[in-house]
Amino acid sequence: MHFEKDETSVIDWRAWAAHDIVIQWTEAMIKLRLPMNVDPRKGSVDLLPVDLTKGWVADVASKEHGPVSKLDAIDSAKSWLPNEKVTQAWASDSISESD
Repeated sequence: MHFEKDETSVIDWRAWAAHDIVIQWTEAMIKLRLPMNVDPRKGSVDLLPVDLTKGWVADVASKEHGPVSKLDAIDSAKSWLPNEKVTQAWASDSISESD
């Protein structure tokens, strides 16, 4: 974002960032890991494993992003993301940072 004068508080910026990326990431991971029909209030829950071949990847340097199946591989230059919605939030944030 570009402003002539930035009057956004630190609290407002953190809320904005959390809404766009962190909350979406957390919701996606809960959906991936939490088994259906369990109640964590009744005791510990065995989380489901994550299938890394079904996620999305994003390359911070090149800004390239897409499904793992289309980008061929996960390597140390790429970040794994749980779904397209989180990837789009990441892309929007990383593109605006480089402007």
